[in-house]
Amino acid sequence: MRIGHYSSRVMKAVARAAVDVQGRQLQYAEIEEYGGRRRLLRLGSCDFDFNVVDELVGSPDSDKLLSVRGALRDVFAGSVASELRFVLRPPVVRTFFSAVPSDLPRSSLQVRARQEAALLYGAGPDLMVDLNLTGEAYDESHFEERWLGVSVTLEDVRKKLGRLAGALPGSSFQVCSSRVAAGKAVQRFQQVREEEEDGIVMAVGCFEGHYELAFAKDRQWLFSHGVLGMTEADAAFFAANILRRFGYDPVSVGRVLVYGESNRKDLPTFELAFGVTPSAFDPLMLVNIDPTTLDEDYNGGAFLPCVGAAV
Repeated sequence: MRIGHYSSRVMKAVARAAVDVQGRQLQYAEIEEYGGRRRLLRLGSCDFDFNVVDELVGSPDSDKLLSVRGALRDVFAGSVASELRFVLRPPVVRTFFSAVPSDLPRSSLQVRARQEAALLYGAGPDLMVDLNLTGEAYDESHFEERWLGVSVTLEDVRKKLGRLAGALPGSSFQVCSSRVAAGKAVQRFQQVREEEEDGIVMAVGCFEGHYELAFAKDRQWLFSHGVLGMTEADAAFFAANILRRFGYDPVSVGRVLVYGESNRKDLPTFELAFGVTPSAFDPLMLVNIDPTTLDEDYNGGAFLPCVGAAV
């Protein structure tokens, strides 16, 4: 007689925090994941009378960094997050994507990412890399290759972020570029809408001086892109060409979601190019909260990167 041995996994809630560094303002979020569902624990912003990005890329004023860490300690008081993710943009972070075999172990991915980062940016051992795989929520055997999104920072910047991360003692931290955060958000958008067919979902981030693009299909993040100094026409052109590189026509786009620094959602060039009327990408829809229940002056699109990094 064979006696079977049964084991049960105790489901455990995991909380992640994210901080989006944008000049004089920081947006933050904390999200708890339990059984595949997400619950928003906190969301807000901090304003400073100095540029936090300048403190990260230049010679820092220790008192200013201490004030940032103090502010983060206050807003995350009582946090249960085990991981803190800093969302950054150029020039603080550089991002590139590389096609990798789906069966390559993560240790090999780390080595490969460092080698490619050194080739692209001409720096040596002072480069720090953080990895995000597209389609990471799926069975890897279904895909021959995936895109590896690599966020690259200098060791000096990493050390300063480590001081800020001291606001959440006991939490590990990593860097997530804003375009990677947008990709994670648009993938999550499709995951929470399993019963609806959108075709390709494209997220467009509108910021001063640049646009960001992220694409998802069949609940899988496909790719992200961002270029400084873009016009809306340039961004639409890049979006159409990226889709063609993946083998899709512009008519494959079923939804265009807009986020960014303002409540803007009118993108006439995108509407003309893809035949879809854009709509606002409010991150609260990723955590099962109805945005219409909040104040009218709430700009959800500004929080999309920090929520996307934490989901």
